[in-house]
Amino acid sequence: MNYRCEEKYNEEFENVKSIVLGSGRFYYIYRDDKPYVKIEVRLFDFFSDTVFFHNYFVIGNYYEGIYAINMLDLEVKHKEISGYFGHYEIIDDNLYVLGMNNITAFDSCMNEKWISENIAIDGVTFYKTEGDTMVVSCEMDPPDGWITKRISLSDGKLI
Repeated sequence: MNYRCEEKYNEEFENVKSIVLGSGRFYYIYRDDKPYVKIEVRLFDFFSDTVFFHNYFVIGNYYEGIYAINMLDLEVKHKEISGYFGHYEIIDDNLYVLGMNNITAFDSCMNEKWISENIAIDGVTFYKTEGDTMVVSCEMDPPDGWITKRISLSDGKLI
């Protein structure tokens, strides 16, 4: 199946299944170019992002964490993220959610694999991979500011 998402209103979605997870922002999902599901979540203009990951449409939403909607049966999984949601990174067959303090790894079925220890005070951003290591920047606030750390992709431990 081929899925895509739009955020602009389309009246074709008036008689399509709707999933309400909050109010303010709408995602219109097409399956094979046909209206499939309308998803509404709480509106945040920052630290919000979406990604298709295997059979899931994943919504990261600031202080609410992530919602993973299975596109096959429309089942919703919700996972709170320590502090706030920041960014996604897909590496190999895993989804990594980078948040305010740490990183959470998910497998292709959106099962949690591991959560790193707190490695930042105010945000983690992805830099690159080096073999089985993720290199990230971690905001430590003054006096340290942004510092680089390395995390094992297999278990989330600091290297």
